[in-house]
Amino acid sequence: MARLFRQYFLSEIDRASYENDVLHVWPELSEKIFDLDDYELEELVEQIKRKSIFLCK
Repeated sequence: MARLFRQYFLSEIDRASYENDVLHVWPELSEKIFDLDDYELEELVEQIKRKSIFLCK
């Protein structure tokens, strides 16, 4: 049985925006952020957003 993998790519502008969002919250990730693929980076930003919304309530 063949597995299908969906390729996931962010635009350069979106990736830079996500990197800036993460680095704003966790500047110590400056070297590691570039090792993340696009999907991992977007998921990390979504987790940050969910936590910040939760903390603001």
